[in-house]
Amino acid sequence: MQEDQRRKEEEAETEQRVEEGRRARQAEAQQRAEHQRAFAAAKDADSVGAVDEFIASHPGSHLAEKAKALRTTLIEREQAHAAAMVSNDLAVLRAFLDRYPAGKPADEARSRLRKLEPRRSWEPSRRAMLIGGGALGIGTMAAGNNHHPQPRPIDSHVQGAHRIR
Repeated sequence: MQEDQRRKEEEAETEQRVEEGRRARQAEAQQRAEHQRAFAAAKDADSVGAVDEFIASHPGSHLAEKAKALRTTLIEREQAHAAAMVSNDLAVLRAFLDRYPAGKPADEARSRLRKLEPRRSWEPSRRAMLIGGGALGIGTMAAGNNHHPQPRPIDSHVQGAHRIR
């Protein structure tokens, strides 16, 4: 009887350990999912401050190293953006856009680039080209580029033969 009692206790302890393990794995999965949501939000914010907040709030996260790498990249982008925005050199702005083609800083750099690029006053707009192209075609036809010969007048001796009386 004592042996049965001991075996039941061992089985109960085993079940308890299995249940505790299951709960621990479930809690870990929930924590990982929360870290992933928080990291995704920090990435979407696209700012050093948001990534710093993630790192401070989740220092032991499985995503902490990725967050630190992202932080470094964002700092580099901010520095390059600041340099590009004060430069009047088109090559500096283009280099920034080559390296960082997306996001608000890229939009700002594109806007600055458009302001600094020389305007081509001789370049017609698309609408002008369409309208002008049509006028050009009509003008060419009016200028004697006749592909269809005009009918010749009928000679008088032939003209009488064809007359209906």
